[in-house]
Amino acid sequence: MLTARYSLTLLALSGSTACDSTSPDDPVESEMPSSEATRTAAVGPFYVPTILGVTPGRALAINNKGQVIMVTPSSGFIWQNGVFRNLGSLGGGFTSPHALNEAGQVVGHSYTSAGDAHAFLWQNGVMRDLGTLGAPFQSGQVLSSATGVNAAGQIVGWAPTSDDLIGSRRAFLWENGRMTRLASLERGFSMATGINDVGRVVGEFGSPNAKAFRWEEGVVRSLGTLGGTTSSASAISGGRIVGGSNNAAGQPRGFLWQSGVMTNLGTLGGDYSIAQGINTLAQVVGSSRTAGSNRMRAFVWENGVMTNVGVGDAYGINRNGWIVGARPNPRTTRNLEPLPTVWKPSATPPVTPIGSILVGNNFFYSEHNSSIQPTVDTVPAGTTVTWEWINGGRHNVQSIGSPGFASSPIISTRDAKYRVTFPRAGTYQYNCSLHASAMTGRVVVK
Repeated sequence: MLTARYSLTLLALSGSTACDSTSPDDPVESEMPSSEATRTAAVGPFYVPTILGVTPGRALAINNKGQVIMVTPSSGFIWQNGVFRNLGSLGGGFTSPHALNEAGQVVGHSYTSAGDAHAFLWQNGVMRDLGTLGAPFQSGQVLSSATGVNAAGQIVGWAPTSDDLIGSRRAFLWENGRMTRLASLERGFSMATGINDVGRVVGEFGSPNAKAFRWEEGVVRSLGTLGGTTSSASAISGGRIVGGSNNAAGQPRGFLWQSGVMTNLGTLGGDYSIAQGINTLAQVVGSSRTAGSNRMRAFVWENGVMTNVGVGDAYGINRNGWIVGARPNPRTTRNLEPLPTVWKPSATPPVTPIGSILVGNNFFYSEHNSSIQPTVDTVPAGTTVTWEWINGGRHNVQSIGSPGFASSPIISTRDAKYRVTFPRAGTYQYNCSLHASAMTGRVVVK
């Protein structure tokens, strides 16, 4: 496995059909930049986010019809045109969808009434148990999980077997009502994560240093790495495969593999990236950090250019360029939990309030810059900045250093506001005197 970030978890699974349908042939394309440095687009397109619900969760995949699957702490859903449909379960209390195809078939895993989880296929309101590879019952254990489905209804995923230790996995292919291990991957750790419409399967295999693989009719090809020891494939579209690999310095980087070449997608300026989805136009989406920040930004990468979509994580993209993932909205959840999100391309940037800073549970949050720790709000001279308490916690806005401004008292009233007008240019530092290490910020006046 690469890192905990690359592991397939209940809230971060994304199969091959997190992108749109695939082409039948391996395309031969022009070379793309493979340098570590990645350009960030200076102008549009811009991406306008739409939050799909106020319950924390993640949108994991989208097809060309605009159908979206998402997972919340309570269950899995399919969404289209503002309508949510609960996928139900196999008798237990939780369902985690991972992929869907153009026919609206959804796959993932769901808990049974006995307390274990099995891979499922959902279609038109009916959930089918796909079974397991024979591992003995373990209450609370995922005994099989489906992670990809193609137009033909072939399904891939992973499952432990009767001779495996708890937690180990074997890649499987389900078709014609039967689940079988992938030929040539019967022994040792393996996990399938996606399948295209001609039956090519991708995933990771090997232990302790797993490598991304492509499987086709029983032939396994290791995709290599970006100079490090590990890699993992996330999705496939036609002959193009995306995922993540460690570079020679051990840092995680997203990659695009095609025609035998693994291309480093770079980052948004920080120390991390991973590619999670791809469509037939070779637009790649994933998550990256910017310089000096630990917060994830969703990105779309195309023809060597990585564009910052916004705060959050991106998991899939369809042919219209609609991106699905998760982003925080403190005004909705009053904290920084992720919410299922669709970003749509736009010729104009989204409108974000300037000079609006939220005071939450041990954080300041700039609605304009979407930043925390430190919170940075960039405003023109003469702007009145408003801090708004979005919960009942005891916090204040304490000016530190020079230039300074009038500090607020300690406030614990929800929806309370504190306003300061900044007439002159400068960088104004502040914190909460009660939580000085966690709640810091600055107003940059230009």
